[in-house]
Amino acid sequence: MPDYSHLDEDLNKFFVNLYNIGFVILTPIICVLGLTLNIICCITFFKLKEKIFFYLAYKSLAESLYLATGAISPFISCYSCDLEDTYFRMMITLITAKFFKMAVFSFVTILEIEISFNRYSLVNSHSTNTVIEKKDKIKILIYTIVSILLYLPCFFAFEIKRIIPYENEYRLVQNNIGNHPIFMYVYSYLGFIGNILSILVLLPLNVIILIKFKKFIKNKSQNRVRPIAQTLVQARQENVANRLVLQENAKTETRFTRMIVAISFLFIFSRLCEASIAFFILYNQYIKLIDYFKLYFSILNIFVYALNYIIFSCNFFIYYIFNSTFKKKFKFIFCCKK
Repeated sequence: MPDYSHLDEDLNKFFVNLYNIGFVILTPIICVLGLTLNIICCITFFKLKEKIFFYLAYKSLAESLYLATGAISPFISCYSCDLEDTYFRMMITLITAKFFKMAVFSFVTILEIEISFNRYSLVNSHSTNTVIEKKDKIKILIYTIVSILLYLPCFFAFEIKRIIPYENEYRLVQNNIGNHPIFMYVYSYLGFIGNILSILVLLPLNVIILIKFKKFIKNKSQNRVRPIAQTLVQARQENVANRLVLQENAKTETRFTRMIVAISFLFIFSRLCEASIAFFILYNQYIKLIDYFKLYFSILNIFVYALNYIIFSCNFFIYYIFNSTFKKKFKFIFCCKK
């Protein structure tokens, strides 16, 4: 939690209350709801045996883990509650806030890029390969290992120290690794550069997808197989039926592409906010911010965390609205409707 003790008493009380309302009251409600919806998404996507749904399933699983860390935020972030800073509580804080949450968010970012590239390859090369291959499973394993190794040093950069001898009260403090100039330099820039790179990849990629998708639908309609009929009446009937099928397929493809692009743009927006936080952290290292500017930065920090939780919680509704395959499978699994 940011330190507001240097401010006057009213401002200090206001920002402490704002922090506790955001992280102790609202965050668990949003995260528990989002966690439930993402588990539903994960189960549904794993039942759909296609490549894009395979990646969406793991993305939903990762988002569930991210939301799970937010659901236990009262245990970590409540500074006005009557909670002892026990060793166990500090260990949970170290694992979730200093390592796990960042690794999971990195994994989600990589999958977001993978899903966008998957959609781009479809509309660009007109590929119809949707089968889950062995290389897709290997990719998930590699992405997991990379995300863990990327932020594993952060776990070892802190240690838990007892404040008062023989008392059950502890604090997280940076050790020699955390205070090393190279570590501080690398991880100060890592967040900012990672956010900017993901935006620079996802933004133009999704714009290109939208541009090429119209051509993709047009080519599919032009390359359709024309019916062979014995009579003029049969030819007309088959042509009408064929046209209706093509229109339905085009509608489904359009809604699915809009779903992928909508999720990506929401993610880009959250990444842009994350980049602004990382920029302020970098800026503060070289030019000390005035107190009132730090207040706005703290509000922005709370807003970004809340935004990530809300976006990850809302993905279910985007999937349900835009994707008929997900909608049908969800109803079949959870509502027993065919």
